Amino acid sequence: MQPVDDSWALRRRAQRDYIRQGPFDLEAGSGFFFQRGHILVRDDAVARATAIIAGLAGRPVDLRPPGSRPDDGRPDDRQPGTRPDGGQPDDTRPDPQPDDRQQDDTRPDPRPGDGRPRDEPPAVVPGHRLLALPLGQGDVPRSTIDVLHLILHGTDREGRRVRLAATPLGDGAASVNHLLHLTHGSGDAGHCPYSEPVPVAPGTPLWPAPESDPEAGAGVRVVVVDTALDEATRDATPWMTGVTGIEDPAAADRAAAALRNDPTGARDDLRYRGHGTFIAGLVRTVAPAATVVVRTLFFHRGAALETEVVDTLRTVLAEDHPDVICLSSGTYTFDDNGLLGLAAFNESRLRHHKGVVLVAAAGNDASHGPFWPAAAPFAVAAGALDATLDQRAVFSNHGGWVDVYAPGTDVINAYPSGPYVYQERQPGEGPMSVVFTGLASWSGTSFATPIVAGLVAARMSQTGENGRTAAGALIRIGQQRAIPGVGAVLIPRG
Repeated sequence: MQPVDDSWALRRRAQRDYIRQGPFDLEAGSGFFFQRGHILVRDDAVARATAIIAGLAGRPVDLRPPGSRPDDGRPDDRQPGTRPDGGQPDDTRPDPQPDDRQQDDTRPDPRPGDGRPRDEPPAVVPGHRLLALPLGQGDVPRSTIDVLHLILHGTDREGRRVRLAATPLGDGAASVNHLLHLTHGSGDAGHCPYSEPVPVAPGTPLWPAPESDPEAGAGVRVVVVDTALDEATRDATPWMTGVTGIEDPAAADRAAAALRNDPTGARDDLRYRGHGTFIAGLVRTVAPAATVVVRTLFFHRGAALETEVVDTLRTVLAEDHPDVICLSSGTYTFDDNGLLGLAAFNESRLRHHKGVVLVAAAGNDASHGPFWPAAAPFAVAAGALDATLDQRAVFSNHGGWVDVYAPGTDVINAYPSGPYVYQERQPGEGPMSVVFTGLASWSGTSFATPIVAGLVAARMSQTGENGRTAAGALIRIGQQRAIPGVGAVLIPRG
């Protein structure tokens, strides 16, 4: 199990200074990450949020993320030291000094052809805009979370009332831009694989065992939103024939490392190799005839911002026409309102696509606290059973928000061949480097999720139900087979 500080160091090194660590509740083992210096705000609250921030800054401010500002010849308003992509290197930097750009900023902006002010922040998710905060300017706090507390409640983090230029927005009107992730960890951010993969000898039986009906899942489209597809593994794995997707970037890293005779090549990326491929293999094991598409999103260190996830899911609905969406990632959140961007996506897009169901991983902190988006009413939350299938896995999150539990411990399926260096093993716990030969054993709610998704696809092809109806029917079946102290369970028949 990886200590919190070590895991955060790895995350910080991977994401550089673009991502800021969220406050942790170490007692509950939950925490979250988010984009520093940016907040998501509901459209109808943007004007008040802008007024509050401008009042704190003591001058009008441009709240558009730098990447969305037109090249109009005016000087860049970013604070000294900020990145062009909007990342803040350090929330504790000294306040920037006022300069002769201030008067320039007070001029009214001309309007583009659609009549909106040119300085209006972009709509990055339906009905919401991403604001870039002028951290440290005037009386604007240096912490993104402190700014959010002021905007929402009119108080600082200690609950002291602060006089603002407009009425606070109230709960649910704004939040941070959360980071969703699928990497292994303990107590740091509820990551979805519980363990690192373990090599399995060629010819070892798969677990769960393959579905005996070769037509299970026929006519059903399952889209896996994950780390992409390793095509060499797909081509060498009979049950994955026909799975489509973008080549896993790790494949190129592995080939380059082999040429350099460096078995550890791309060390920080090793832990993310094969995750999407493994998940696609599990879907096909349970639903052999399903059409499986792997959408690349979490290829960069196994993480993506909430706005990026929403953008990808919108593309999935528009271009892939899924019946089932399989998402083995998530996060804890700033408050109990969950993920603002994903809730907006459901309201504006997902619920209007009749029958499409989202199956999401419940997380691996052995926590009762909700893990999002699995905990959202519009998702099916998949928890994990242990290897005996009669107990909840020791790592699986749990609670009334988890809909069903499926096998998620020592699951065996396809994994890219090649060298692997363990990141979290300690000396004496086993070899520090291994070579995979096409199969792996892996544990986590990440892998219970595609099993549930595959079972939904298999039922759809059998009954003609749509995704949501089939998922609801399976949950009811799982409740009839509930294990006391665990909950509803679904186990593939093989």
